[in-house]
Amino acid sequence: MACSAFAAILCFSGCQSSCGSRPTRVTISRVILNLPRDLDEAVEQRDAIRRAVEVHIDESDTARFVSGNRDAEYVLHLTANVVGRNTPDGDEGRPVEIRLQPTVGPTLYRTVGRGLPLEDVVASVMTGFEDAWGVIEQERWLDTSADERLVSSLNHPDARVRDFVIQRLGERRSREAVGGLCARLTTEPHEELVLRTVGALVAIGDEQAVEPLIELTRQKDPHLVIQIVYALAQIGGRTAEGYLVTLASGHPIPAVQASAEEALAELEEKRARTAPEP
Repeated sequence: MACSAFAAILCFSGCQSSCGSRPTRVTISRVILNLPRDLDEAVEQRDAIRRAVEVHIDESDTARFVSGNRDAEYVLHLTANVVGRNTPDGDEGRPVEIRLQPTVGPTLYRTVGRGLPLEDVVASVMTGFEDAWGVIEQERWLDTSADERLVSSLNHPDARVRDFVIQRLGERRSREAVGGLCARLTTEPHEELVLRTVGALVAIGDEQAVEPLIELTRQKDPHLVIQIVYALAQIGGRTAEGYLVTLASGHPIPAVQASAEEALAELEEKRARTAPEP
């Protein structure tokens, strides 16, 4: 990462203060813990984690904890795992997943925080929780923002925020985001997010994405090329079809050639379905 998750959260908090924007305060009625067996059986530590989470929520500007409140919008699920080498740079850390589960409605927020490998297990879990909570606050704020702000967040230093933004722009079918998403195809260091970006462009369905997607296939792993082949079939258009014909007629890798043939058949089937009746 270009900077740590904690630094990213501080930067974001500063932006919120200067912009005067923050997510609407919501109510959380329960904290459900899923902890490693050794910690799950340590009642005092388990209770200390629950209390610390509840206090952190209640002291935040974006949520409040009211136990058993039937009108609460969310229930919070926290899953803490054992310390391991699980961060992108190979450092040790404790993964702490937060799921902000809605009691009504479809808006689920989920992310994994990076807890420090501290001897104090409660403190270790809480560093992961605070990291994840900061990301979820960003996601909730971005969810209420216009597409323009989401597009600008495609360059956010935290991959978790970028992942969220890419998915939301695809769900919104944002044509305003096509240029930014296409630019991200060649600058995003995580292949998983590159594929997510391809998926968002398919969901939007704008033919402006065809040329950048074709360019992405140059000197790329065949697995990624095959994914792009199917993406081009979904978007369609003359340029996409012409490129698929080229791949189907002479690509040196049989799997890519076969995928292009399938994609062309899919395009033809789609054309037949949408053709006006005589």
